[in-house]
Amino acid sequence: MKKALCVAGLLMALTVALGIDPVRIAEAAQTCSTTCSSGRTLQCTTANGTCTSSAGTVTCCGQTYSCAPIDAAVAARNACLNDCLDDYEACVDSCTVRHPCVTNCATARTSCQSRCPAVPPTSFSC
Repeated sequence: MKKALCVAGLLMALTVALGIDPVRIAEAAQTCSTTCSSGRTLQCTTANGTCTSSAGTVTCCGQTYSCAPIDAAVAARNACLNDCLDDYEACVDSCTVRHPCVTNCATARTSCQSRCPAVPPTSFSC
């Protein structure tokens, strides 16, 4: 008798759980992504629209995004950061007295890095 009541209770709980909001289950988010040659991931997440991906592009609710500008921005940022590092190393190499010379070099490096171009967004939704 106890088993029958437990099974009936479980069936009732399952029925209630499934009947609460079946629409929400049907509206699961869809995610599409592609990996750019720079290593960044171009991604679209949509709850109500559509998304597709192919090599180097993601189409998110009708808007197509390409890896090309992201790869170019990553390359430009990396080149800038490398230039800042080269300048820092040259600055440190020229120091004859450690303090405050190395601190000044580090401050200049941080300032240089803050001027490097940002990478555009890689994650979209609609």
